[in-house]
Amino acid sequence: MFSTRMKKLNNIKRQLVFDGDQEDFNQLITFKIEDKDLETKISDLVNNPLKNISDDPQFDLQEIVSIDRYRLKEGIIKHYLSEENLRLYYINNEDFLIILSFGEWQPSRYIVNIESVWVSELRRVKSKKL
Repeated sequence: MFSTRMKKLNNIKRQLVFDGDQEDFNQLITFKIEDKDLETKISDLVNNPLKNISDDPQFDLQEIVSIDRYRLKEGIIKHYLSEENLRLYYINNEDFLIILSFGEWQPSRYIVNIESVWVSELRRVKSKKL
């Protein structure tokens, strides 16, 4: 049984937010979720592999992996993969947990996709009270 403390935003579908080469890794990637303007850099994103989300008690990694059907790749470094075989990372800001895929799509061509967006019900309750 899954927790009731988090919810996936089902209106968010896979969205390409970056398509470029290594020289662009420090450029800001900007995107919008529910009227919120968000940004990140690839150089920051790669420090947050999805496997590390288990450190945050607001989110259930196994629920996310099960619902989104991500695959675990075991090896020297354990990581999760999207259906396009790109490694998965996350951004955890004050409003959302955003799952992004990143990797080399073609030789010297890299992409970042928003894969899914989650909300902690605890965060929703706090923001409604304010």
